[in-house]
Amino acid sequence: MLPFQPSSLVSIRQSARVSGSVFGDTFPSQAQIALPPLIGGFVGSDALACLAYYGFDRASGPMAAIDLGTNGEVMVTDGHRILVASTAAGPAFEGVNISCGTRAVDGAIVKVKANATGDLTLTTIGDQPPVD
Repeated sequence: MLPFQPSSLVSIRQSARVSGSVFGDTFPSQAQIALPPLIGGFVGSDALACLAYYGFDRASGPMAAIDLGTNGEVMVTDGHRILVASTAAGPAFEGVNISCGTRAVDGAIVKVKANATGDLTLTTIGDQPPVD
């Protein structure tokens, strides 16, 4: 079984209802908290909330949404089926273990344009000299 897979499909199709005391002092102990179900191991309730908010289940045609965070989810529908894919995205935004390029800092190249003679024009963050 892949990491973070739910132990039962039944458990991912039902909201979890807990009392506020489960979260320490974050909520009053008498509060009732409902946590939306997971779609799958790497597609969480935030993606489910996105699908619900934008009405993917009622779409009359093609629609897409992207949720970028620690995981990056791409959600698409053709108006009949809803497909969701997920991948690790946090390291890409945080610059973890990259071997080419740089993090999003002043001087990071964000656009390259070639003119008719083949010369390149670079656009960088903060309009600073390019960094490597």
